[in-house]
Amino acid sequence: MSDYIISINGTTVTATPRVSTSPTFTGSDAYTVIQSAINTLSTGNGGSIEITTGTYSLSNELTVTGWSTDSPPNGSLKISGSGKSTQLIQTTAGKHAIVVKNKASIAFNDFHIYTGAAAKSGIFLSNAGANECSVFGGVLYNISLLSNSTTDAAFHAVNFFDLQVDHLYALGSDNDGILLENNSPTTFYGNSHFGFVRCAGSNAAPYAAIKLSSTAYPYTYINLLTFDNLEAITGYYGVYLLGANANTFNHVDIEYLKYPIYVDGTANNESIGNRFNGGYVLAQGTGATGVTTAAATGGNTFNLFIDGDAAVVPINDQSIFRAPSRYDVTFGFPIVPANIVAPNAQAILTYRKASDGNTVTRYPTPLAGDNSTQVATTAFVNRADLVQKKTRRAIANAAGTLQATDYLVAYTSLTASRAFTLGAASAFSGMHFVLKDESGSAATYNITIVGTVNGASNPVAINSAYGVYRFYSNGTAWFTV
Repeated sequence: MSDYIISINGTTVTATPRVSTSPTFTGSDAYTVIQSAINTLSTGNGGSIEITTGTYSLSNELTVTGWSTDSPPNGSLKISGSGKSTQLIQTTAGKHAIVVKNKASIAFNDFHIYTGAAAKSGIFLSNAGANECSVFGGVLYNISLLSNSTTDAAFHAVNFFDLQVDHLYALGSDNDGILLENNSPTTFYGNSHFGFVRCAGSNAAPYAAIKLSSTAYPYTYINLLTFDNLEAITGYYGVYLLGANANTFNHVDIEYLKYPIYVDGTANNESIGNRFNGGYVLAQGTGATGVTTAAATGGNTFNLFIDGDAAVVPINDQSIFRAPSRYDVTFGFPIVPANIVAPNAQAILTYRKASDGNTVTRYPTPLAGDNSTQVATTAFVNRADLVQKKTRRAIANAAGTLQATDYLVAYTSLTASRAFTLGAASAFSGMHFVLKDESGSAATYNITIVGTVNGASNPVAINSAYGVYRFYSNGTAWFTV
């Protein structure tokens, strides 16, 4: 096997081996010449192909098919160019520029690809090989993709592992810029690292600058991707997540998009535990929202500077029945915090206003049981209202009724047996109470519960001097501790 140098002179393309005993390929069709070199090297330990400066028009899609059954593969194929001076052009209808499949190991460096409107992706990591994994171990460095395809993303990667993308520019003018996808019903693909990524998609719905998506839901997701620096230039969405779990965005720059960050959970294809650790988000346009989370999402973290005009909704959190998402954000002026939408009150939200630097923290509304005015009048409460207060209330020789503000209820005197009414368990969900005889007379004058505790109706709570009775509600019934 031998490495190859690809060159073009006029209309003639030549693949010259570095070892004279290997075949030389030449012709007017760049696809045929380059594919012949790929086929020659795609066995054993593989090799490298250097494509020199020039414009190479492709009549078909260059295909790298993995040949090793090891995990990770033993052999690898490297294709490199001379930066944007090396250009691959694919305008053939229905064709990608480069396809990689069958658990291949690749290294693509320093070249540019253009795909026309009728063509497909610049680079497509495909699951259509004998192995559903497209790439297991690979490097992309200084790759530039410009696509006018109306059907496919500029960069489309399906079912990949251990991919290292150090510098990628992907512009899809009429589709997604980058589409990273898991369509396996059995395997969580991803586990890859992206350094600097600049991407752009169509401004029309439903396209995104970058989209992470799982299509074999439920229960398998694209996960464990890390992005060091992501810049989304255009798109109806900036970052769109669907069935994407535990992915990390360390820094994002997403400006002038309608939905800069959109975390979706359609059809139970949950997006959970993703982290946005820093960056700048600028939402723009009628109905624009800085960060949106759908119902079947949760446990996502957003540490961002969110900007926009006074009409922008900075956060629309629709999450429910999942761990709450957390927001630690700064709002740029003239963002209006009152525009926050969180109908299910699941979010834990800390925000600062750039205009005055004031910090406000809001917590999820607790379940029924805290009947304070604040809970009744706002979707959020301060921490003091979220926690049950450790208060004592005294009752002197009278019947009593449990109150939401109680914690310890003490009978200070007894000259007759007394009844203590609990009320509906649903009104005190998650709360714990203590009933105490401070009079020392309960052995003679018992304290009896009005209600059902541990399934028993109207039990005697205290019948000994200085006795104590501890009980709690699980939201549907009363129990002793």
